[in-house]
Amino acid sequence: MSLERRRLLALFGVGLALRLAWVLWASRDGFSFNDSIFYHLNATNIADGEVYGTLEGLPSARWPPGYPALLSVVYHFTDGSALS
Repeated sequence: MSLERRRLLALFGVGLALRLAWVLWASRDGFSFNDSIFYHLNATNIADGEVYGTLEGLPSARWPPGYPALLSVVYHFTDGSALS
């Protein structure tokens, strides 16, 4: 195995170990953010002409609206029944 390949594997291993350590160390108490709920709620809001924003219903530009906007088109034509 070449030196370059060994270095890449070592770098991958270090990165994997750091991520695993973070997952094991980080606290999971309280509400965990769920992307699918966020996307669904914002897509529903956009389809209904409501505000795009936080899970609490406050307007926000923190997250890009691309995927929820695409889902809102589907929801508009299917009344959200595409997920059921």
